[in-house]
Amino acid sequence: MVTLQSGSSPGQRVKAGDTVIARARSVDMKPVKARFAAMKKVHGVYGAANKRVADATLAVVKQERLAGENDAVQDGTIDVLATAEVQAGANRLKPLDAYKLGTVSALREMPVKAEANALIKLANKASKSKHAGVKKAAAAMLAAAEATLASLKPIDALTKKRNEAIAERDALAPSWERVFAALKRDVRNAETDGAVGLFDALFEVERPKAKAKAKVAKVLVVPSSSGG
Repeated sequence: MVTLQSGSSPGQRVKAGDTVIARARSVDMKPVKARFAAMKKVHGVYGAANKRVADATLAVVKQERLAGENDAVQDGTIDVLATAEVQAGANRLKPLDAYKLGTVSALREMPVKAEANALIKLANKASKSKHAGVKKAAAAMLAAAEATLASLKPIDALTKKRNEAIAERDALAPSWERVFAALKRDVRNAETDGAVGLFDALFEVERPKAKAKAKVAKVLVVPSSSGG
């Protein structure tokens, strides 16, 4: 018999606890009522803490995704401004050279925040151009760079909140392991006192059923008759 284990990760602990609690609904838990109640209580606290980690992690991922999307937009504004500068008479190979803030490729390769700050400077300089296309491109660049900075700003706080949630959940792990192991022990003891089958009902892992062997159809071979 394979016994249900607590696992080595938060997700496995939650799954193991949920499994035992679900199975307990269909068996008589009176022999271990107190121990099961203690386990269920700790499991609820641990599960809630694990959900807070999941929620906090999702918040970080969403914010990072937004920052990435804004970064892609601000990258695009570099090309738009470069094209406008060429149309205004700038060197086609070095359209942003006059601003001395870097080439198109150099600006794109900067870290997101550094790029946004550089583009704000570039946009402010380009906005003074007399060429309408350049001014329009500069305004779009400024808006994109500011949006990128705004989306980057909450990430540190969200990451801190996620780390705090992880620390809180992990601090509960020893208590969860203790009550889960204690429930197992008490269930085994209850079996010796007459609660036969209780341990298997709660902790036995269902083994996958063996795959049935494919049946090979018998083919009747009829020998061909020779003429004459």
